[in-house]
Amino acid sequence: MVDSDFSNCYQSAAIANFQISTSNHYASVDDSIEKKHLIVDDEYEKGNKKKQNNSSSGNYSKNVESFMQAIKNTVLYAREHNYHYGNSTAVPPTTDGRISCDRLEAKALWDIGYTDQRKGGEVVSTLDGYLTSHGWQKSTNINDCRYGSIVLVSHNGVNGKPYHAFTVESYNPSTKVMITYDEGAEWRIHSNQPFTSTYWNQSLIYGVYNMN
Repeated sequence: MVDSDFSNCYQSAAIANFQISTSNHYASVDDSIEKKHLIVDDEYEKGNKKKQNNSSSGNYSKNVESFMQAIKNTVLYAREHNYHYGNSTAVPPTTDGRISCDRLEAKALWDIGYTDQRKGGEVVSTLDGYLTSHGWQKSTNINDCRYGSIVLVSHNGVNGKPYHAFTVESYNPSTKVMITYDEGAEWRIHSNQPFTSTYWNQSLIYGVYNMN
């Protein structure tokens, strides 16, 4: 059964997909892709830890540059290995071939040393508490978005419940252009990232989280 956090993320993708503009060219995704079983190699099936950790080098540090490298590695690995949008329940997160908006954050965090997460990785409803309890600084001002920020959004902003998560590459307060990494839909997983968007705005911001 799909948990409520994944359902929220899925609903957000349906709402936002047509509103997100990008200069990237996207790979077309056949409808049948959802029906195909993920094909994994023998090493993965046998539990080979090096293969299972995929994008993790085991040598990252808990700093912004390492986190962003882990985000980029995870996005690239998911696309190249034909991951699908879904609710990962694996340890480490996403190593079952399923990834979503929050599991992208969870896997990148795992790769740089945040390995005390729940099974499958932190989700939209737990990321706020997890990040703040691990020293990340929370803001509710979109202008605090910067390279390496994790953002949670809500239909009612800070007064609502978060339903979606993404990572910021850059944000220009003057033009409102935000460049992000986001695995919140099947087509995004199979696309070239990052994305350029003007959709996310102050009224949707639940929290902006920056590593100290």
